[in-house]
Amino acid sequence: MLPVPHGSGKKFVVLFMFCLFLAELKVGKELQLSEGLAKQGKRLLRFSAAILALATVSLVLDLGLGDDYDRVENTFEWWLVLLLNLHLAWIVALWRTSGFNLSAPSSASH
Repeated sequence: MLPVPHGSGKKFVVLFMFCLFLAELKVGKELQLSEGLAKQGKRLLRFSAAILALATVSLVLDLGLGDDYDRVENTFEWWLVLLLNLHLAWIVALWRTSGFNLSAPSSASH
């Protein structure tokens, strides 16, 4: 197994959370533009704004407090993860109630 540099796991988690946030933001924006789910899309975007606000507060505190931020860092990370997962669960619930169906094209043999 290859050695992993110290701290790279945290960077991966932050990158994953950022990409998940961007994907959820995109879903909210697309739903806002859809005819039947525009209201829910707007709500999802407002929820995304709250997540972004919390992440921004976390970054500002990290910059301002330095090493003292370590005492509360996990609290912010857990709240962000919880909110991102609630956002995802909301999207799943909308998917189920909307009747949206996703299927892969079948390859027909000729």
